[in-house]
Amino acid sequence: MMDVDTLVDRRSVRSKDESVPQRPKWMPKRVSPVVVRARMRRELPFVVHLLNKPSFRHRRQDTTAFVFSLLIHVMMILVGFQLLRYVTQPATIQSEFIINTEFDQGDGVETELLSLVDSPVPRIQPVANLAGAIEVANAMVGDAYRGGDRPIVGGGGGFGFFGAKAAGDSVVFVVDRSGSMADQGRMEAAKEELTLAIQQLQPYQQFYVIFYSNKMFRMLAPDPPENLLPASPENVQRVIDWIDNDLQVGGGTEPLTSLLAALKMKPNVIFFLTDGDVDSSTAATVHLNNAHGTIIHTICLSEEYGEAVMQRIALENNGRYRFVETASLTRGAFDTQTTQDENIAAAKLKTARRHLEQGHTRTGQRWLVKLIKDHPDTPQAREAEQMLASIVAAK
Repeated sequence: MMDVDTLVDRRSVRSKDESVPQRPKWMPKRVSPVVVRARMRRELPFVVHLLNKPSFRHRRQDTTAFVFSLLIHVMMILVGFQLLRYVTQPATIQSEFIINTEFDQGDGVETELLSLVDSPVPRIQPVANLAGAIEVANAMVGDAYRGGDRPIVGGGGGFGFFGAKAAGDSVVFVVDRSGSMADQGRMEAAKEELTLAIQQLQPYQQFYVIFYSNKMFRMLAPDPPENLLPASPENVQRVIDWIDNDLQVGGGTEPLTSLLAALKMKPNVIFFLTDGDVDSSTAATVHLNNAHGTIIHTICLSEEYGEAVMQRIALENNGRYRFVETASLTRGAFDTQTTQDENIAAAKLKTARRHLEQGHTRTGQRWLVKLIKDHPDTPQAREAEQMLASIVAAK
């Protein structure tokens, strides 16, 4: 039997290695890997049972549904934002577009989006009577420029300028009077067309006329009205007399100030005419200042220098672009009348020339052949035959 002293001595015996201190009481005991694996095997069924409980499955399903719903709502917000941007963007030009795709193994594949400004172009060549120019232009435009006879603005009576028709309660004419307008009777034609347009207005409608070169010339200067005038017979006659007697050409082509002045009057429609090159920044400035939503129709007279900018101004301001040929104008009359077939042929000839100038010889030849086949009795067909002969001779 062991005595008490022996027991006490054994309890007081320290570790064999006197240099290693004993583990503090607060430190958990080390667990061997064997014990860990045993605990995992013992507790694994409980974890599996917990994951398979209906309440836990419902919680997972609720989380999945929440995430899916969140994604759907985010997508709807993004789509709504894009639709809002689309709605607030400026309306596009009201005209048809034709997609012509030409395949050319030699020159590559050419795909063109040709607006009917380009194919076919409503070119108003000399007609028999300037007084009937609008009716002739509308007849020529017909199928080639659908919708050209429709009023652009609801309400108000209809009126036109160089064959471009519109409707509304108010209109401003912004007309070029630079030095180049003296060539080929352009200024005389512009005056005649402007007179006809003003005479179409009804007394309840309002109008204004601005001529421009390097600076702005308001109607009835030197005492111009500050705003739109009612189209009463007296006002119409005063403006017509001013156009005939007091208007002189000269200077350059700087229309921006006049366009901004016209927009400030907030008319339904603006007709903007030029025969020169327009600075590219003009289109952006006009669009930014058109908060009223005025429709702007643009007209290039005889020359196409500013065609790209004029098309853009019409496009960004819900209007239409028109090119008017005035090579043989005299006061009060055009010499000859071209048919709609010749206008379409002229557009195809222009497209063929552009391809040839860009080095797309085969595509240009195809346009020439198509022109000759579709419009054999036109001057453009004869010119196309000469161009084809020159191309063959050059080879």
